[in-house]
Amino acid sequence: IASQLAVKNPSRVDWNLGLAKSHFYIGYVHWQRGDLEQAAEMFLEQLSIVDALATAEPENAERLAASGYAWTNYGRVLELSGRYPEARQAYETVMEVFMRLEALQPEDVDTRLEVGFAHNNLGKLKTSLGMLDAAESHFRSDLAIKQQVVDEFPGNNLWREFLAVSHFWLGKLLEARGQLAESREQGDSALQVFNSLIDTDASNMHWLQRRAAVRRLLAAVCRQQGDSVCAGMHIERSQADLAILVEANPENAQWQRELGFSRIEAAWQAALAGQPERATGLVDDVLRPISIPDDEAAIDSETCKLKALALLTKGDLDHRVNHEAGALLAWRSALDTLEGPFNNTLNPEFIDLQARLFERLGMTLEAGVAAEQLSVLGFNSSYPPLYAPSEFPGAGSR
Repeated sequence: IASQLAVKNPSRVDWNLGLAKSHFYIGYVHWQRGDLEQAAEMFLEQLSIVDALATAEPENAERLAASGYAWTNYGRVLELSGRYPEARQAYETVMEVFMRLEALQPEDVDTRLEVGFAHNNLGKLKTSLGMLDAAESHFRSDLAIKQQVVDEFPGNNLWREFLAVSHFWLGKLLEARGQLAESREQGDSALQVFNSLIDTDASNMHWLQRRAAVRRLLAAVCRQQGDSVCAGMHIERSQADLAILVEANPENAQWQRELGFSRIEAAWQAALAGQPERATGLVDDVLRPISIPDDEAAIDSETCKLKALALLTKGDLDHRVNHEAGALLAWRSALDTLEGPFNNTLNPEFIDLQARLFERLGMTLEAGVAAEQLSVLGFNSSYPPLYAPSEFPGAGSR
């Protein structure tokens, strides 16, 4: 129906925006199912429809907003696919579009928030590109915008949620830079907001998901600060929130991934507490359902990271009980997982995984190069000290 209306009158902004929205809904369904290639195609169609209207009405506020949303969706799918330079271009276009819109309607709160979201997306993307100084600047700009809005409208729960998310992302970046005290402060601020929001509506799935992410951040910080009780508490509660989500919607690939990451962190906690069987069982639970597609265009970077992290952990656990053959197999499989579209990545989390795997496999030169990259980036790894580096026997190059 939307297509028929747009064809009848191609100059009608409202009808064409309705058609664009239809493409968004289809793309979003593909996204949630983990089909990033189909999602990207739908979002590109959405973009082409919206941007085709620019010639007739370049400063139409409704068209500008639709263009900003479309570029955001497309950028997010590019980012998840590991296509970081293209995603950066998309997010910079988003920033440009919403700043133009803000100039047209400076008092509009939603537009101010969208500028904040653009800062947040650029912060996440530049973190993946190893640009941690620039990322921190974007996260702080985002937080300042959200804080100002909430100060003006303290009773708006949706905007309080946005503020809590901004605290989380700044805290996550600070944890990656080793600034643990401030990271914990940001995480605690986010958790306080989400706890109060969930007290008003315990069925809100998005709040549960985000609270689980905050608890995972706090668990990582607590673990690095030597507070194992705090870390264990946050891991346990994050898994409880995520289990509720996955039970409610087992087809949601993002929630499944996040539960997987939480289980890996629980495995670390179990290993450090002298519970190797429980640790191994948790890792096996994560690895069993993971499937990496053969088509590189369809690969999800977060799924690859989860699989590689689980295999690295499995190898370390096998090594701890002197099961060297199993350890080598797991480490080599993990390194294979990181190859392909992520082989030359600037994402410090991927480089950290590669550095550890190179070390364990006796690939001394490659390990040194990766370690130097991490040093230049100023990256602080949250991977736990399951073993001292001297304990790895070196397995030689592949």
